Amino acid sequence: MKKYILFCFVLFGLNTACNDLESLNENPNLPVTAEPENLLPKIIKDLSNTLVSESFLIANNAAQLSAKSIDTDVEAYTWRGFDIWTPLYGILRNVNDLERIANLQEKEGFEAIAVILKSYIVSILTETYGDIPYLEATQGKIENFTPKYDTQESIYMGSEGLLAELERVNIILKGNVPPIDGDILYGNNLEKWQKFANSLYLKLLVKVSNKVDVRTKVSNLLGSSSNRIMSSNADNAVLTYLGIAPNRYPLTELAAADFDAVKISESLITQFSTQKDPRLHVYARETEATINDNSTTIYEGRLNGVGCDNDGSKLGLIYYDYPGEPTTLTKGDAIWMTYSEVLFLLAELEERNLLVGNVEANYKKGIQASMDYYGVDYSKSGWIDFEDFYQNANGVSYQNGLDQIWEQKRVALWFHGMEPYLEVRRWLNYLNNDWNQFQFLEAPCNNQNGNVFPKRYVYPVEESLLNSDQYAIAASRIGGDNQNSRMWLVQ
Repeated sequence: MKKYILFCFVLFGLNTACNDLESLNENPNLPVTAEPENLLPKIIKDLSNTLVSESFLIANNAAQLSAKSIDTDVEAYTWRGFDIWTPLYGILRNVNDLERIANLQEKEGFEAIAVILKSYIVSILTETYGDIPYLEATQGKIENFTPKYDTQESIYMGSEGLLAELERVNIILKGNVPPIDGDILYGNNLEKWQKFANSLYLKLLVKVSNKVDVRTKVSNLLGSSSNRIMSSNADNAVLTYLGIAPNRYPLTELAAADFDAVKISESLITQFSTQKDPRLHVYARETEATINDNSTTIYEGRLNGVGCDNDGSKLGLIYYDYPGEPTTLTKGDAIWMTYSEVLFLLAELEERNLLVGNVEANYKKGIQASMDYYGVDYSKSGWIDFEDFYQNANGVSYQNGLDQIWEQKRVALWFHGMEPYLEVRRWLNYLNNDWNQFQFLEAPCNNQNGNVFPKRYVYPVEESLLNSDQYAIAASRIGGDNQNSRMWLVQ
């Protein structure tokens, strides 16, 4: 009995000591959980850097806005090793934390922003890969290492899909939501976040418009003044970098040889030269032979393809400070979505009779909004102003037809994340994948995929190893995990 009592005293003492040690290890000056305003800036910066890099390396080149001079897999159509999955799901984990903490603290503004961010990121992932982990990968505090792959159709159209989530966000942001802090994208302006959310909603409706009838949803969105969408360049979802570490424009960190790997494309130079488009002087820099020669101005494009061309001007001054060449204090932004893009979406809906409106008005304003965003100098191209350019440039004024809308939208999507690639793929699908129906693009020379535009990125190898069962189900739904498999959006 005495031994038992002694044992109890020892056990009690150890328990007390452990509790005391735990108390000593707790720092009262450190928060137990991260605050939403501390999580948000990193999410915005990481996502912005990913979008810039993906545009530079893949999307601009796939859309033939630029051309690779080194590592030409993009234009060879050999897309085995491309990966936006890893960075975006990494960012999505932080977004999940932001949403969870916002819910616990009942901070509706941060909750709404988290849902917008989640919807934007998931839309890029599903458009790039097809069926992906969605519900089981974006809900709950405990990470699921073998999440189910949701079908692309359910990701868009389901009761908890992207369209439904953005509708819920719109309702939240119509209410009396307390102010937020830490927002480096919109400066804590929740009205602008609402405009971005509804503009994203409009874009997703256009994406699915070949699969489902979107007229009612488009009408409901645009039929009420409280459902605000982007209405000027002041509403653009763009991150302006500070110019100092760690918030510097990502391309400025490259070695000169890495920046040299991408040139302005022949197709873009041809269009800009034919139309005397003043964005040429922003998107590209002169050739090495003339860039320091004030008496001569020459731009050269590089033909997209493999071993087809050795020419090509480097990208413009705002993208990199190249040794021995002129520089500019202004640097590029990370572009998520712009007013120009919204106007071209409206013009397409009107041209396809999915919306009643003035096609030319939105088409024209879409071009001008892009020009205004880049602050172009019309005189460099021989124009007085935008009206002079629009009325007199070769093939610019609206003559009816989707091809013309798409041609101008493509150049306005320069450095818009994955969107240049995703839109060219959508347009080709609309044209039954017939390159001959494009007036402004043709398949890259010497590509190794029989002129078939790649439909998707293949899943990361890790998925087939670590989440093999769910991976196999998803791959089988699209006829195999390869770059030509057709996801729901392009079936």
